[in-house]
Amino acid sequence: MHPDVFNLPVTILLRDEAFVAVNKPSGMLVHRTSNNRDPVVVMTFVREAASCHVYPVHRLDRDTSGIVLVALTLEAARPLYDAFRQRRVDKVYHAVVAGRTPPSARLDTPLEKQEGVFQEALTEYLTLAHGDDCSLVEVHPRNGRRHQIRRHLAGAGHPILGDRFYGDPPRDEARFGLTRLALHASRLAFPHPLNGNEVVVEAILPDDLAQPMAKMGITPPALLG
Repeated sequence: MHPDVFNLPVTILLRDEAFVAVNKPSGMLVHRTSNNRDPVVVMTFVREAASCHVYPVHRLDRDTSGIVLVALTLEAARPLYDAFRQRRVDKVYHAVVAGRTPPSARLDTPLEKQEGVFQEALTEYLTLAHGDDCSLVEVHPRNGRRHQIRRHLAGAGHPILGDRFYGDPPRDEARFGLTRLALHASRLAFPHPLNGNEVVVEAILPDDLAQPMAKMGITPPALLG
């Protein structure tokens, strides 16, 4: 066991006999890869907390904070994985983006999976507030393409603040104390893997995002604060 596993800023939001939903901090991987061998990842935390083998059913980018769902049994993992694959999971994100966004938008530009191969993708968003040359948006990705939200918003001229890969030109978010990607997975609604009842999990904005937002003149909705 890694000595710092219980000191990490990971919060268990909901747990039952089938799954654990946690609030992942920005900067932490969901699981190790061949290129990233971080000593502690979300899977490490959940495995230690649950004292059993666990099964990832979806993931977030390292720099995105918010809800990650982990199955505790293979019996639960299969229906959860199928629910994500079949788009029966309602995912809601919140992001702070550059510029003044319209009240709502529908972004459906196909996204390149590999050279010459494109996948359909649909991202919808609502504008919740405007700040200092930026906007808070509620984002509903209807697919699960790689970096879908980041790529669609950047392509629409409103890159997410703190996005060093898709943000062009780079902005000086440091003056607001923002040192991370301003993207948070705030809500998941999905069918329970054992009984089919709807489960809703929510995660409020972490301080490393909420405090810079306040300096930008953005007041988040009550459910996020």
